[in-house]
Amino acid sequence: MWNDPIVEETRRIRDEHARQFNYDLAAICADLKRFEATLPGAPFAPPEDESGLAVLRQAKTAQERKPAIVISELSVTL
Repeated sequence: MWNDPIVEETRRIRDEHARQFNYDLAAICADLKRFEATLPGAPFAPPEDESGLAVLRQAKTAQERKPAIVISELSVTL
């Protein structure tokens, strides 16, 4: 089996980081949040209210119900 060196390096770094926190997921996540706080720019946050998400959900649902091709509107000339 072929090993990708980039994947191996990523797994090694991830394991080293997790080992620092004795593989405690809560401590790992807290450390990542502390790191993210040092990055420039605003962190991602969902909208305060659900209205924006509701509109997106409704639009997606409407698109799913709409057929891709409406047969009755097609006309073919031979």
